[in-house]
Amino acid sequence: MINASSEAKTAVTNGMSNSDRSAMFANSAVLVDVRPEDVEQEDKPADPLSGIAFQEHYEHLAWEVAREQKGDLPMAFYRSFKDEEEPIRKCLPAFASEAILEAMPYFGRKLKGFDDDLALFIAVESRSSSPVRIKRDENMQALGHAGILPAGEGPGYAGGIMSAAVDGIRAAEKIIGIYTEKYSQKCGEKI
Repeated sequence: MINASSEAKTAVTNGMSNSDRSAMFANSAVLVDVRPEDVEQEDKPADPLSGIAFQEHYEHLAWEVAREQKGDLPMAFYRSFKDEEEPIRKCLPAFASEAILEAMPYFGRKLKGFDDDLALFIAVESRSSSPVRIKRDENMQALGHAGILPAGEGPGYAGGIMSAAVDGIRAAEKIIGIYTEKYSQKCGEKI
């Protein structure tokens, strides 16, 4: 696990592996879906960038907890995470902590040891997917900007390496289709 912070006074974690994947331990992320209604605040009007403010808020809280722990990233064992007073839980919205606690026994049944009391939690992995989405039409082109095909995690259409790759392939196929059609029209024949 590495600190992937890009701004001062924030803590952002990201998993990594050595190229030969020979480490003694595995690392994995437990991601919780955050929806627009999770980010909305009653006292503020709707803001297209409210997802970014939400993300930055929890990254800053993670930094504060890490400082209290005298480290770069906040950490806790799973046995501690179960306690509502565990400091690392300050780094997450309550609905995220509850979702993780609900999911852990299920993961433990699928992957022996995943829910071990000594499993180490490191927070907060807040950059797995974009907090904003560039809207696109049925041809994957950005609304109002023909020829631009936003794809993958950055514009909000994926939540990881595999889904970003799949979305990228779909975008590439659309681009091939666009140019094949234009070439066919120019040459006067169907390809």
